[in-house]
Formats: sequence, structure tokens, C-alpha cells
Amino acid sequence: MAFDFLSVNLVVLFVLFGVRTGLLVMLDAALVLSLLGFLSTVALARYLLLNQVMK
Repeated sequence: MAFDFLSVNLVVLFVLFGVRTGLLVMLDAALVLSLLGFLSTVALARYLLLNQVMK
């Protein structure tokens, strides 16, 4: 939960900074960061689920 909260805050920060300065690279970075945050959450959930099934 804490990592999800941190990643959402970083994405919002990147988007706001990109809009404020006009740098489109920051919007791309925010998109990549949000994708990495989502994939890490899915990977963690899958790891916990498979670890629980194996026991």
C-alpha cells in the first residue's frame, strides 16, 4: 500500500511538473512510472498468492 501511494504521488508530481514547465518528457516519465507501479503491484500479488498456495 505504501509503495502504491508513493508511486501515485510521484506520477502526480511528474504530471504537474510537466504541465507547469511544458516538458513533454515528464509526461512520458509519469506514464512509465505508473506502468511500473502497476506491474510491481501485480507481481507482488501474484507472488503472495502463489506462495500461499504452495504451503
